[in-house]
Amino acid sequence: MGELVATPLQNFIDPLIRFRSEDLVWLTREKCPSGRTHTRFMVKGRTGDQIVVRGKALLPISIWPTIESQSESKAGLFQIVRPDAPEDFLRLRVGYAGNPDLASLEERLKEEILKQLGVESRIELVPNDDLLKLGPPHKIPRIVKL
Repeated sequence: MGELVATPLQNFIDPLIRFRSEDLVWLTREKCPSGRTHTRFMVKGRTGDQIVVRGKALLPISIWPTIESQSESKAGLFQIVRPDAPEDFLRLRVGYAGNPDLASLEERLKEEILKQLGVESRIELVPNDDLLKLGPPHKIPRIVKL
């Protein structure tokens, strides 16, 4: 995975100017199910959304399935809290529905994040409705500053 960069080689005046897209992409040269053999890429996120915890680069798309794995947080509402200084753990705000046992939910989420992503986490549980108030209707900012 890396950042997609375009270089216009047909520009004879400045052929080596590179245009950074800030898109993080994953390249594959495996044969497509349709039989095509050309290189394909899939956009995984943006460089501004990437957070590094203990040397491991994480994107919201890699955290999402872990949050949705618990029934109380299956709506997938969460925010990554970006600290001012590097930390050795992932800090999250996670939305929940209903009236769950918060201590149990927090522990299950921490265990699942450690198992799936390999990083320790600190989780703040917030009702879904309160989390939705932090942004435009039905959408929340995925990355927030501390």
